[in-house]
Amino acid sequence: MLSKQAIEEYQKIMKEEFGQDITVTEAEEQGTRLLKFFEILIKVDQRDKKIK
Repeated sequence: MLSKQAIEEYQKIMKEEFGQDITVTEAEEQGTRLLKFFEILIKVDQRDKKIK
């Protein structure tokens, strides 16, 4: 779960970068998906480093 501050920051970024106003629910869902995506990238990177 994202903090209230993180959700608000994500909403601000979406507005500034893409001109989109998104709801708190949308920001929380998108932010959570983004974090999960980066977790996967980190795991893949760590796995690749072990293989080499």
